[in-house]
Amino acid sequence: MFAKLKSILAPPVFADEDLSRKAKTLNIILIAAILIGAFGVISLATGVTRVESNTLPVVAGFLAFEVAILFVLRRGYVEAAGSLLVFGAAMLLFLFVWQGNGIKDGSIMAFFALILLASLLSGRWITLLMAGLTIAFGWVFVYGESVGLIAVNSVPSSNLLIQYSFTFALGGVLAYLVVDGLEKAVTKVQESNQSLQLLSQQLEQRVQERTRELSVVAEAGRRISHMQDLDKLLAESAELIRERFGLYHVQIYLANAAGQHLNLRAS
Repeated sequence: MFAKLKSILAPPVFADEDLSRKAKTLNIILIAAILIGAFGVISLATGVTRVESNTLPVVAGFLAFEVAILFVLRRGYVEAAGSLLVFGAAMLLFLFVWQGNGIKDGSIMAFFALILLASLLSGRWITLLMAGLTIAFGWVFVYGESVGLIAVNSVPSSNLLIQYSFTFALGGVLAYLVVDGLEKAVTKVQESNQSLQLLSQQLEQRVQERTRELSVVAEAGRRISHMQDLDKLLAESAELIRERFGLYHVQIYLANAAGQHLNLRAS
């Protein structure tokens, strides 16, 4: 049963190692987010956590959205799943901050974590877009507060510290994943360079060996053109092969006229 559950929760694997790494990271984040979301829905539904009445439908809806993203990931659309998660989380956070204290809400720091998440899952362009969207959201909060759409309430310092601590912890985890991915990429490049150097050395050695073989053939051909005595030619050829190839002993055999026996002619 444990093996079956493990196979169900396992991320998709691709030929591209970088894509497999992103899929594994996104799979871990989604499963953790789904478990946290399910716990939140249960807490809200049972009255353990008391918040505004419209919070439960929002949290339940985002939980269903996360499950849908997990399905998209299982279909192999890693980049699309990562982008959906980043922008979906950004819109959910925007809603919570809007209902809270706007630009003065401690949860706004979580946008920094979303920028790190975008850099980890969706590449540089989505990261830049997420950074720009965060700035735009900030000005929307400022506008909402200035016209009275956001009611700013006094928040206890302990609550702010809890929000900041959660944000910094999440940001630290995401930063660790980003650095870990970079270190693995650097290690992969170094291993590729070492493999290329080894291959280059092997090719160079083969070229040297082939050059030596060709030089022996050329030397033998040069001697053949100047010798008429076959026995002397064979003896010198045997000595040339032994010397150039670093062999201990060389013998040359020739077939008899009937082609049935080999006769030693040089040694």
